[in-house]
Amino acid sequence: MEERSQKNTPRSFIKKCILWAFIGFNVFMLIWMIIELGGATKQIAEATTTAEKVGISIGTRLGTSIMISIWVAGDVILGLFLFLSKAKK
Repeated sequence: MEERSQKNTPRSFIKKCILWAFIGFNVFMLIWMIIELGGATKQIAEATTTAEKVGISIGTRLGTSIMISIWVAGDVILGLFLFLSKAKK
């Protein structure tokens, strides 16, 4: 019996789309995280009172935790699609 190696099996168009969606999603989330944290840093630097700095800090932590939750959920969903689209032996 001849066994085909999974490395040599070409990906179909759908599988390539799923792979690029996974990569694109991660790049998008990384850029979004950098922009969000950069904006928060700028706001904290411009804040004049302690209350403003604390409020910005709390809001940034909440926003970042929501973004990380979205990132993890998206990676799990797209990762499952990527795993299920693997070539069969």
